[in-house]
Amino acid sequence: MELILSEWIGASNNYVKLDDDSIIELNVQNYISSTNEEEIKKIISKRNEITGKKEIYAIKIEDYLNELKIICKENIQSIISWVEHRNRIVIETAKINNYHKAKLNKEDVNPIIDFIEIKDELYVRTYQYAAEFEIKLDEKNINTLKIKLEPRNLVSEVNFIKMFETIFNFHRLENISGGKSNSFLLLYYLAFIGRLTEVLKHGLYREYIDLEENLTFLKERLNISEHLRLNKFNKHRIYCEFSELTPNNLINQTIKTTLNLIQKHFSRYKILQHEIRKIKSIFFDDDVSEMKFNINSIKTIRYNRQNKRYEEIMNYCQNILQNIGSSFSVENKMNYSAFYVDMNDLFEKYVEKKLIESSINDVIDMDFLKIEKIIKETSKVDNYFVETQNQGHYALDVENIFTIKPDFLIKDFEGEVIAVADTKYKRLNNNKIKNYGISSSDVYQLLSYAHKFNTNTIILIYPQPPDEFIEDLSFTIKIDNNNVKKFSNSRFGPYTLNSLVFKI
Repeated sequence: MELILSEWIGASNNYVKLDDDSIIELNVQNYISSTNEEEIKKIISKRNEITGKKEIYAIKIEDYLNELKIICKENIQSIISWVEHRNRIVIETAKINNYHKAKLNKEDVNPIIDFIEIKDELYVRTYQYAAEFEIKLDEKNINTLKIKLEPRNLVSEVNFIKMFETIFNFHRLENISGGKSNSFLLLYYLAFIGRLTEVLKHGLYREYIDLEENLTFLKERLNISEHLRLNKFNKHRIYCEFSELTPNNLINQTIKTTLNLIQKHFSRYKILQHEIRKIKSIFFDDDVSEMKFNINSIKTIRYNRQNKRYEEIMNYCQNILQNIGSSFSVENKMNYSAFYVDMNDLFEKYVEKKLIESSINDVIDMDFLKIEKIIKETSKVDNYFVETQNQGHYALDVENIFTIKPDFLIKDFEGEVIAVADTKYKRLNNNKIKNYGISSSDVYQLLSYAHKFNTNTIILIYPQPPDEFIEDLSFTIKIDNNNVKKFSNSRFGPYTLNSLVFKI
């Protein structure tokens, strides 16, 4: 069974009952969009005792929405009515949350999803993550529950996939399963395959490893003690120690194990299977053995100039092996598979990649031309470059206690900051009374950045909602209304705040 949820269910710190009307509505919409029309009409006809091909063909699905809601509600209740199922959902999602926190090494991080049980009913609360889990509900793996957290209505699923594709630089493989497919997990595996293909263009990684073998000829060094022990009556053998440049190393073993695991658990996706077989046939033949699953072995890899390009691939492998190859249980059975992405980070990385492309490669993008126009108007600079959050470490104070991480510093070629920009994955509106949805705390944050970097231009970047047109806005912020002239063109303002809405 599949359960559809979205970001920020229970956003006001309230848990929502799992069969709440808002959740049922989400599941009905998903059921209609992902199920063949003929199949839906068959179910409706069976429940309403409609017979005859013409009569079934004439069924209008929109006339039976209430009935579809009843069907979805019955399906959800059929799962949560079992005590064992409720317990398993609570326990397994708690494990996913614990792994998520451990991975980020932070305590003050939102969980991905929260379930609680109250009087034999399940309640749920979600946060800023798009995710997909598949939980085994019993020991025999007969019943599974796929939980999908879709992006809220701030971005459509099409735009979510577009952001994902842009960041990971791969083209979506159409008709992956021969039919409809909307799996986030599948997107992640395709991103992994795409990245791996790019890395392998430079050849399979090889390294020297120490070996011992009883040979018919001397190779490098003779191991005297082992030779005497093994070859006392075998005069034609020499026990040798030697180093050999081989592809059969931990990096390649990890990749092969990961590919085999995806093949095993996603056998119905034909094109994905084809891509994996193609990679394995070219690079991962019998010279590379499959490793025994041990997630900790990946952490022991030391990177150098020869294998640095594989570091990102190993991160992929660790996530995949951790999430679909392990259970976090004593029995070492697979209880769930999982994929999740922080939508705040996804939007930031999408803007980052597009912004860098537009500044370096002269890519024509209407949204990013807005930034170029602001820079030219405020700083009179034609050429600039973008410094991202990961490229610099800054603090507001001399003691380096209050650190800051602006998403983007826009600099001229002399290294002077001419603008500070931050992404905000939030919904704006056209209501002036409510500050157009712009948070005062976000403005204060940008003002501290502007003060630190001695610039008067600050930019907030928001996504354009699919169901509403939001205009770009510009505000002049004065620190002291009585002394505007005194502060003009200084590090104390006035500041120009630009609120830009980007269409994904």
